[in-house]
Amino acid sequence: MHLRSRLISDQHALLESLEQAGNDVFYASPSFHTIVALNTAYARRRVWDRSSKIRPDVVGLLPDDKAHHVSFQQANGT
Repeated sequence: MHLRSRLISDQHALLESLEQAGNDVFYASPSFHTIVALNTAYARRRVWDRSSKIRPDVVGLLPDDKAHHVSFQQANGT
C-alpha cells in the first residue's frame, strides 16, 4: 500500500492526529488483486471484510519526506 510523501500530502500526520484524538482511523487496502476477486467481493458485499485495515499508529512516524509503502499478508495467506 502506497503512502504519499510528506512533500505531497499531510495525510499520515492528519490520520495520526485523528487517531490520537480517540477516533477509529484506518488505512484500508483490498486483500485481493484480481478482477474476479473484486467482482466476487463486491457482488457479495464483502469488500470491506476482504480488505486489510491498518491503524496509522501501527505504521508509525514516517522518518523522512520520501514516499513509503506498507506491505501485509492476510493470516489466511491471501
